[in-house]
Amino acid sequence: MPTEPNPPGRLDLECTAEMPTLPGNAAPGDADGLAATDSWRIVPPLGDERIGPTEHTIPEYDRRGLERHLAELTQQLAAREGRLVALESQLAQRDGQVRELEGQLAALREQLLHARAQVEKLQARDAGRPAAPAPPDEALPQRLLVRTEGASGIVHVLSRRTTVGRTPDNDLRVEADFVSRHHAVLLLAGSDTVVEDLHSTNGTFVNGEPVVRRTLREGDLVGFGKLQYRYIIKPA
Repeated sequence: MPTEPNPPGRLDLECTAEMPTLPGNAAPGDADGLAATDSWRIVPPLGDERIGPTEHTIPEYDRRGLERHLAELTQQLAAREGRLVALESQLAQRDGQVRELEGQLAALREQLLHARAQVEKLQARDAGRPAAPAPPDEALPQRLLVRTEGASGIVHVLSRRTTVGRTPDNDLRVEADFVSRHHAVLLLAGSDTVVEDLHSTNGTFVNGEPVVRRTLREGDLVGFGKLQYRYIIKPA
């Protein structure tokens, strides 16, 4: 007869054949007197409707394995969260270093523009041409970036060095996703105004053309990503 899986601790036996009543037969409670030809079946204990595991039960060894696996996944998750926090901290430090390097680079560019102006003066003197004296700052015409919005306009007066970007440390702050944190810089060198892209994501444009560095002319349309300004020179 087939063996039931995981039988309970107590089983009762029930005879399915009638016991003979001849003298000498063993009493029904005497197990030694059971005939080999009699038919018997296993009866579950009273109140228990199943014997062994079913599709809705989980063996003990499987449950322990799942618990161990869950603990391993929890440890892996905690380790990766810690790694993520460390990477975010490193990224913040590198952002600070990048901003510092960008500021140093912009200062070096400004020094280069002034050095070029000095070289041009020396070249003009060596060629026998009188160098035009540099006018004082208050005598220089104002250079503006003008943005038109509907019936009103936004005017920004350019200084010797004007930075454009999304963060508060810029001179011209533009709170738009398509503008980089430090998008571009405009430098005044004598009568020239130079716009220079600071490796922005969406680029700097002059009259619709992407530029890395460009000397502006009055009326030029200067774009920072999708945002556009008109470059205007206002006489002193």
